[in-house]
Amino acid sequence: MERERRIAVLIAVCVVLLGVRLLTGDYAEQVQAPPAGPAFAVYFASAARVGLEPEIHFGEPSLQELIAYLEAGPSLPGLLPVLPEGTRVLGVRQAGSVVHVNFSRELVQAHPGGSAGELVTIYGIVNTLAGAPGVERVQIWVEGALVETVAGHVSTLEPLAPDYTLVGASLT
Repeated sequence: MERERRIAVLIAVCVVLLGVRLLTGDYAEQVQAPPAGPAFAVYFASAARVGLEPEIHFGEPSLQELIAYLEAGPSLPGLLPVLPEGTRVLGVRQAGSVVHVNFSRELVQAHPGGSAGELVTIYGIVNTLAGAPGVERVQIWVEGALVETVAGHVSTLEPLAPDYTLVGASLT
């Protein structure tokens, strides 16, 4: 009988403690609210393979903000910049559905070369800027002039549409 009484008292104490926790809210875990606004991607090179990976941000970026993300490079581990070191954006403007982006000569002169590397650079730029409202194609300029190619393999004489097949795929 004494044992049953102790168990009953123990159960009563547990019920009281649980009630206090429920009333004070100590049981709740902190939950972060999801980010407000739409998401957009800035495309960078994968460090693990030759291809593109998106870095996701939230908000509604302007073309200048997208350019700033590309120039700054990735903030996540496992991603590499798509712009060669020293490359600067000299200007960006939108004409209808085409964005014209003018780079410094380092885009071509400092590019490491190779067809896969060139694809990563070009489509890192194009896919990122095509994420802006109303943008369907991107025209790449260097020092105010059209260039045939960045590294000898992909024509940049005409505006380019995004190509998302490079995202999550390996080029090697």
